[in-house]
Amino acid sequence: MRSDIEIIEHDIVVVQSLKGNDKKTGEELYKDIIRYKPVLCKDVHVDFYSVSNRVEFEKVLANIEKDIPANHTLTLHLEAHGCIDGVELASLELLGWKDLFSLIRPLNIKIHNLLMMIMSVCNGAAISSFIEPTKRCPFRAFFGFENVMCENDLLKAYTAFYESYNNMLDIAEALFRVNSIMTKDARVWCLRAKDIFESVLNPDTNPDSFNKVIDANYDDYVRREGFVAKNQYREQVRRFFIETANTYRSYYNFED
Repeated sequence: MRSDIEIIEHDIVVVQSLKGNDKKTGEELYKDIIRYKPVLCKDVHVDFYSVSNRVEFEKVLANIEKDIPANHTLTLHLEAHGCIDGVELASLELLGWKDLFSLIRPLNIKIHNLLMMIMSVCNGAAISSFIEPTKRCPFRAFFGFENVMCENDLLKAYTAFYESYNNMLDIAEALFRVNSIMTKDARVWCLRAKDIFESVLNPDTNPDSFNKVIDANYDDYVRREGFVAKNQYREQVRRFFIETANTYRSYYNFED
């Protein structure tokens, strides 16, 4: 990331995509708390969009990218249904993580890796389950829940969150506030993209997860490529992960 960028403003944008009979939690949150942010903090700008389908969602993100100055930070709050595979829009279209990343990555590039994703969706932390290490990271960090959440709990959590959050410098205090009022099975995560990169591509970070990858792919590899001992296959994959991380780490994390 360029070190000569002087950040002068902070944007918070809520994008809601909920079905007709859903409680409009994003709109409530915006009307009750977020829309008043500019009154208290002159360097904060806010906006709200309600979209029904993928075409509308893509148009909103394209307009945000076009309009946001490069010296702003952006907190993009998504209010929708979710699952481990991605975000479900009001139209019931599933926006997979790869598709979502392709839409938000240009935003993150424009503002020099200063995009914070707020995932007000069930399984929002699943956003960390997919990365594309050969491309720029699509966000600097994300904030979201690991488990299925009811709409009232999400509203309660993000009300507490925005009581202390104006920009990403406030994330530690906001994280503490949310987790202090939620039960242990409804804890929120905040992870940086660079930490996700290391977790996924360093086999020694989480050996159990790495071994699950080996177990899940070994038989298919043997069918395609012919027999190889499992330990040899594990070492091949291990070297591939480490080489990929070393090659793309700086580029992915805007540190080149």
